[in-house]
Amino acid sequence: MSTLLVQARLPGYLSHGILIGELLAPLFMVLGIYTRPAALIQVFVMSMAVYLVHSKQLFSMSEHGGYALELQALYLFGALAVFFFGAGRYSASHGSGLWK
Repeated sequence: MSTLLVQARLPGYLSHGILIGELLAPLFMVLGIYTRPAALIQVFVMSMAVYLVHSKQLFSMSEHGGYALELQALYLFGALAVFFFGAGRYSASHGSGLWK
């Protein structure tokens, strides 16, 4: 991933953020701990993945007739919805606190 970042004129050390964005942030979202910051990190990681890897498929269809980036859009907009609506009352934080 660091080569893709360098080709896009971004620092290569940002590839270490993939660990946080693809492992820790979804885990925090599932557990309901710091849900909104984790969802915002997930939105950033997914938008960078679309920008760096899938930009040529942005307006294309798959061979089955569906949107080519359907799974990426599901993760991106799902995390965006969690960011705006929060974790809810059944989370580990019970819907209270600053970051819910």
